[in-house]
Amino acid sequence: MVHRDVRGAAATRHDLIIVGGGIYGATLALEAARRGYRPLLLERRDFGGQTTWNHLRVAHGGLRYLQTMDLRRFRESVRERDWLIRTFPEILSPLRVLMPLYGGGLRHPIVFKIAFRIDGRLSKMWTARGRTGAELPPGRVIDRVETLSLFPAASREGLRGGALWYDGSIDHPERLVMEILRWANRAGGACLNYAEARDLLVARGKVEGVRVFDHVANEMVELRSPVVANCSGPWTRDLAQRFDRDIPRLFRPSLAFNVLLDRPEGLNTAVAVTACYRGARTYFVRPWRGRVLAGTFHAPWRGEKEDPAPSVEQLEAFLRDLNLAIPSFDVGRSDVLRIYAGLLPARKTGVADPAIRKVIHDHGAHGGPRGLYSVSGVKLTTARHVAEECMRHIFGRRVRAAPSEVRDRPEPLPILTLDDFLATGADQPAEAEEYLRRLIAESVVHLDDLWYRRTGWGEHGLPPPALVERVGAVLGWEPERKGLEMGRIADLLSRSAAVDKPAREATSA
Repeated sequence: MVHRDVRGAAATRHDLIIVGGGIYGATLALEAARRGYRPLLLERRDFGGQTTWNHLRVAHGGLRYLQTMDLRRFRESVRERDWLIRTFPEILSPLRVLMPLYGGGLRHPIVFKIAFRIDGRLSKMWTARGRTGAELPPGRVIDRVETLSLFPAASREGLRGGALWYDGSIDHPERLVMEILRWANRAGGACLNYAEARDLLVARGKVEGVRVFDHVANEMVELRSPVVANCSGPWTRDLAQRFDRDIPRLFRPSLAFNVLLDRPEGLNTAVAVTACYRGARTYFVRPWRGRVLAGTFHAPWRGEKEDPAPSVEQLEAFLRDLNLAIPSFDVGRSDVLRIYAGLLPARKTGVADPAIRKVIHDHGAHGGPRGLYSVSGVKLTTARHVAEECMRHIFGRRVRAAPSEVRDRPEPLPILTLDDFLATGADQPAEAEEYLRRLIAESVVHLDDLWYRRTGWGEHGLPPPALVERVGAVLGWEPERKGLEMGRIADLLSRSAAVDKPAREATSA
């Protein structure tokens, strides 16, 4: 359970307050709690609802870093991908990925053969040291015939074969952050959503806590801790400026988005594809809940940070590239069911290239309040690794060791599809009621918290009226409140749908 207890949090002195409830804040809360500290996580909206929610549902390994011999990033990515798969087997599963190979440079079959050989040897070495444990089949180079059997839509001209490897599929992304937070709570942490950090409390140059606006009770509260970690994603730089000063390297925004396409899966594997022109980007196209999910498109961003979205031109450019890479695909804007858009840190201001290194900034070491830290990460997969580093920055040699086992993780909440839940409600209403209450006990404040970020039921559009009635009964909502909650979901649906839903012919390749 992730109990929302503002009064209890105000009456407790915490070892660490974390601002930001995405994957970076959640993993820092977990790593602190597992080491015996008392972290408190604050999120101004709902947990995992911004950039973390809009990712491609893939835990990437480090294969691409082997191509440039960036062994440090390769090690981090492999280790953390395997930790996620091993630790959350009900949420992640192996994902087979195929890249058709057409020729020279880093896309030559010989290059991939060497990369796979290095990958196998290094992975075995780390497994022997206990650093990994997920059993993923080794990558290999396959011939032209096998490539076409796995991906018949591949362009045949110049095809030499394919690179085949495995990553992690995040099958239930809505549960990942919540299970991490449930674990952090079990280990002694606390989490508050709809709690916005407004001011930093400082005395004699040292952090004492934060002043927080509780959006549920509509009141200000003071929460105490000698350490505050700013993990607020796209708002990390803004919060650093409010609490201390502007640190440009923390976050220079760039847009990243993925699209859910109204195409029956029709894929035997996820594929990594590139259009046939110089400078074309490589995209992942993967089966997803009976449809196809494709991404990620990167673009410069100069707009507001709230609810970013691609322009019509950017969306069309993305679809055009997909059609060039997979000639039989023939997708247009009318095929886009949903856009998952978020902001990532860029290498430089005004460019599309994502940053490749995390930033952990100790404000006290640079003339700011002692005990204030800002953390900006670049990749969902390696969030826990960054959390470990952050703990060392904060507590130095005094940092406690985390348990080597994960036996203290609470029993995961069963994952039911909406159809499963409705069927249970028809046959065993008491059991369905108990399941719903367990979900609501995970700090559900609004209907969209339950619909999107506690379950995968949001894939079905608007919730059925019977479910709204049940949720309203548990939370004591009046009829007017139920209407407002349905309006929130309708607004979210409209904002995540295709930009200016168009005529199909407008984006034919």
